[in-house]
Amino acid sequence: MLPNGHRTSPPALRRDRVAGVFPGLGSRAAYRNLGSHLLDSGSPAVLEVYRQAARALGFPGRPAKLLLVPENVPTGKLAQQAFIGAAFLVHSVALEARLRDTAAKNGIPLPFTAYTGESFGIIASAVASGALSVGDGVKIARAFTPLVLVAADGEVPDEPVAREVAVHLPDALRGRRLVPEPFHVIALKGDADDLAAVLDALGKTYPKADVEVHKRYSDRQVNVYVRAGVKPDFDAFTARFPAVRTEELKKPTNFLAHSERMSGVRAALDRFLDANGIVFTDPHTPVVSNHGAGLLTTAEDVRNGVLALTDEVMASRDTVATLAGLDPDLVVELGLGEKSVQLLNDNGLTAPAVAYTGTADTTEPLLRAVKLVDGLLAALEELRESGERLGDRHFDALRDLFRLTSASPFGEKYVHQRMRRVIVDEMFGSGRDAAPAFYELLEVFQHTYRHRGDVDVAGGELVLRARLKKRLTGDRPGQVHTELRLLDRAGRVVDRSLDTAGEPEVLVVHFDRLAGHTRTAVARQQALFQALRHDRPALFRRNDCYLEGSDVVGWLAALAASGAARVADVVALHDVYREERPDADLAAALDRLLASLDRPDLPLISPAGVPLWSVKDIADLGCLAWVSGTLARWFSVLGWGLESCETTLRWPRPGEGETMVQRSWSAASGLSRCPWPANR
Repeated sequence: MLPNGHRTSPPALRRDRVAGVFPGLGSRAAYRNLGSHLLDSGSPAVLEVYRQAARALGFPGRPAKLLLVPENVPTGKLAQQAFIGAAFLVHSVALEARLRDTAAKNGIPLPFTAYTGESFGIIASAVASGALSVGDGVKIARAFTPLVLVAADGEVPDEPVAREVAVHLPDALRGRRLVPEPFHVIALKGDADDLAAVLDALGKTYPKADVEVHKRYSDRQVNVYVRAGVKPDFDAFTARFPAVRTEELKKPTNFLAHSERMSGVRAALDRFLDANGIVFTDPHTPVVSNHGAGLLTTAEDVRNGVLALTDEVMASRDTVATLAGLDPDLVVELGLGEKSVQLLNDNGLTAPAVAYTGTADTTEPLLRAVKLVDGLLAALEELRESGERLGDRHFDALRDLFRLTSASPFGEKYVHQRMRRVIVDEMFGSGRDAAPAFYELLEVFQHTYRHRGDVDVAGGELVLRARLKKRLTGDRPGQVHTELRLLDRAGRVVDRSLDTAGEPEVLVVHFDRLAGHTRTAVARQQALFQALRHDRPALFRRNDCYLEGSDVVGWLAALAASGAARVADVVALHDVYREERPDADLAAALDRLLASLDRPDLPLISPAGVPLWSVKDIADLGCLAWVSGTLARWFSVLGWGLESCETTLRWPRPGEGETMVQRSWSAASGLSRCPWPANR
């Protein structure tokens, strides 16, 4: 229930967001002698791609002529480049069709929500997104490289494809060499600040005709073209920047795509599109730009994205950042060579990325992971309202999932990505109104994931409960161990104790809504916390201490307890929230609190699991709360990242001696979180 009284519907669990990435021609070495396995796969969708392309290129009914095999490669230099471009594009688009077709036949949801490509791969993205037909896409792919090379050399070889593309060049480019000598392709690698310094110095020393940035690969790498005539001087110049190293990426070349000198080629490609009746339409799926940040969502956007292959810097870093902003569950490289996967990893994409080549060894692991997670989410959706108790089929679904994670690094990362979202939405949202078994199954998943390295998940063991215990007094003060309650493969419940003495530990004090104390919840928790600090000072001296809240009231109480905000301001904001006053009152109360913030005495843990030490960090979260609409929305949107948070203290009672047990949980990163007991 939100503060304005509106109830939100439960979030859909089986939400899939898959992004496809098509490699560029830099991966073409991996495409030699591919054979006909894709065309012969029996997929009607694949066959249709090849048939449309063959028809567009003038050999209808002979799709095998587009296979990347030696006997299909023509003899002329530009004819070879034209064939490679066309065949590369067709294979890429056919791979995407094959994956969708195979997933659909197996009843596996795999909806693509975005496409992108590295350089030449943006043409395949345009086709896959629906902005271009296969026939129009293959025409562009066939013409692109010959057009760039003819303009670079300034002469028209005696080849049909050369004459076809040359007619579109502006008069000013005829007979003029845009690339008078070969260029080296050099990667500059180093920290972002060091790269910025060397690029600034290069820009002041060399004109773009000699040294030009053509690809911003990542924060730590920028690729430049270097004219052969200045290469020795360039090497001596960059040697003055020892923090930046250089690497030659390929042999010197006249093929300078993504170069400002190719602006005339852009005009020629534009003419080629019009002369050949090539039509762009609004894509049914957005294309992520490769020449800047953002999405290409209109026909004109996608057309400009294709034209940008000629004369605009490849913005790979921005492409990955935009992809990350879409929050995908999975990113699939639709091609060979795994260069796109490497690019994604080098740019710190957290979503799992995997290469799909159409062969069984890449198809089965990918679809199996998606199917198993979808099966578990389907079981959770059934449990949400049914009131059914957990049974063998639920535990078996978990066992299958964890066998996958134990055998496949990709599977483990994908399971983590998908289930993390569900746990954030369901376990840490503002309302928990599903059936108990729904949360029980999620808790078993969390505990098992957290301790997957401590139990035999491949053998079917599941962790039903996990407790980290520490003796504070007695014969061995400070001893820490973990108590696990397991369900083995045969269905027996067994207990196991783990030595966790080497595991980092923190004390996390948890605040939440106090039943029966709605109006005084914040003030009452302040009094309880101050009493705890006074009566048990050793707890706060022996451990790193953090404060966290599991709901709006708990977060506000933690904020006041941290010393970052005045209790009066926090109570005032809580009263406005509790009484469901107009949004303007809520905004004013939030502004007053933000204006009075101070550095906390004890750090807070944000709903995203990040320790907050500074006024700016806390204020940023406060602003985000208001942008999100309400404090409740703030909490449910951001989720949780700390691995677990509850701290339970039991003081000695008369006759029990001086034993006191602290239950706390590791602050290492991950999914697991201690389930809050029902009787708290």
